[in-house]
Amino acid sequence: MSVNNFFQDYLIQPFYQDTFNLFNTSLYAALFLILILVTLRIFKKLGILFNSGFYAYFILFIILGGIIGFLKDFHYLDSPIYSTVGIYGLIFTLFLTCILIGKLIEKVTRLPYTLIPLLIVILSIVVASINLPFNLINFNVLFETLALAVLASLGLFLGLKKLKVNLLNNKTNFGILFSQMLDASSTFIGITSYGFQEKFFIAGYVMQTFTPVSIFFLKAATILVVLYMLEKSDKGLVEESIKAALIAIGLGPAVRNTLLSMFQ
Repeated sequence: MSVNNFFQDYLIQPFYQDTFNLFNTSLYAALFLILILVTLRIFKKLGILFNSGFYAYFILFIILGGIIGFLKDFHYLDSPIYSTVGIYGLIFTLFLTCILIGKLIEKVTRLPYTLIPLLIVILSIVVASINLPFNLINFNVLFETLALAVLASLGLFLGLKKLKVNLLNNKTNFGILFSQMLDASSTFIGITSYGFQEKFFIAGYVMQTFTPVSIFFLKAATILVVLYMLEKSDKGLVEESIKAALIAIGLGPAVRNTLLSMFQ
């Protein structure tokens, strides 16, 4: 296989088809880590803290990304830029631009910088939501997804507490777990009730080898190990940024999957 064919088969075509394999997943992961490091340098220079004010608008940007992903899957948006990777890039660019504009306005007016990204993301969600086919909505799916995620998260929290492991006592850590359990719940419901297929090859392989319910065990085990490692390391901006990224890669697909199931 020539280099050109390799790039075509494993990178270019999967990008347009919005599919994942070992090679493009590894490349995206490397780019993702580089992006985190670059963002950290910017945040450090601007004095951005990973506090409740930050997460107030950060989570809304992730929800916006999930809505855009759903609109793409529902064929309201057809450009390749709205592939999974493209959406993350688009949301990140909008997110960072809003922060920079907010910081400039804060410097001139003394208004908190968080006001700008918060207002822009709320407006963006409203505009994007106008295109949702509300006549097809099924709220039962939303309740089922939330119920499964809550039960799974609380079960793990209480189980670890009984073992005297305080890993999930931290609000951010519990938020990370809950976002991943939301993703697992939405994936499980989508596959078992609506015939969806998992895009990511590792999760897809695990669920095909065992059963769709194994996605809960896979995600729980992975996220608990990662959180344990983060808690044992120095708690600085790098660790905080990784935690924010973990919320993003859980909540974004969860919103997208849930909307797809709700509007079947």
